[in-house]
Amino acid sequence: GAIQTLAIIVKVVDFKDYLNTAHLSKLDQIDTNTSNNQASATVAPNCLKIYNEFSPNDDGQNDYFYIDCIDQYPDNQLEIFNRWGNLV
Repeated sequence: GAIQTLAIIVKVVDFKDYLNTAHLSKLDQIDTNTSNNQASATVAPNCLKIYNEFSPNDDGQNDYFYIDCIDQYPDNQLEIFNRWGNLV
């Protein structure tokens, strides 16, 4: 007769919407209410991530500037400042 909650934390790897469904597949006791053995949740991730390190000096580290999922935001503007706060 007790209520239990299962929390699941996951990492979404792209920007699509997902429907996650969980259901009981095996029990170690008698289930008197089979109507609550399944639940679903929709995930709509916000994947916009802006990296703040950029040094295009061909040393193999931070040579490319990436903004994940920028194609989802077509009306954007990018300004890059150097370490002293000056617009580059």
